[in-house]
Amino acid sequence: MKKVVLLITILFCGVLMQTQAQKSFIDEQFISLRTITIESDSLYEGHNYNYYYEQYREAKSMRIFGIVLTSLGVGAFVTGVVYMNINFDTGTPFLLTGFIVAQGGGAIWIVQSIKVNKNRNAMEQIKRSTSLSFGATDSGVGLVLRF
Repeated sequence: MKKVVLLITILFCGVLMQTQAQKSFIDEQFISLRTITIESDSLYEGHNYNYYYEQYREAKSMRIFGIVLTSLGVGAFVTGVVYMNINFDTGTPFLLTGFIVAQGGGAIWIVQSIKVNKNRNAMEQIKRSTSLSFGATDSGVGLVLRF
């Protein structure tokens, strides 16, 4: 019975901590996006495509790290649950370590996924904002640069 109560308490605390972290992060991002939107029509002024590409690459690799960390944490957590059925003392360290690692990995995964999406949107907006057209018109041939 003690094992079940401990397991449920740990899971409940983890879900509560994860929800609070996501809510806090989303509130901060909403406020900063609203502020930037008020200041300018474009969210992505002042930086070129290469800047956002580098940010995108870094966020993508950190997102993969978060996925791996979460997977390892879940694996350790499951191992802890199996060992708790065998012997309570040997399973507890695995259970707690897996829980903490999975929570940290999940947070990294979420934050970096948001960064990946924001930088991808910035790169797409920069691509759309500049174009060079070549074509024939009534008066001849011409180049048009749109930015």
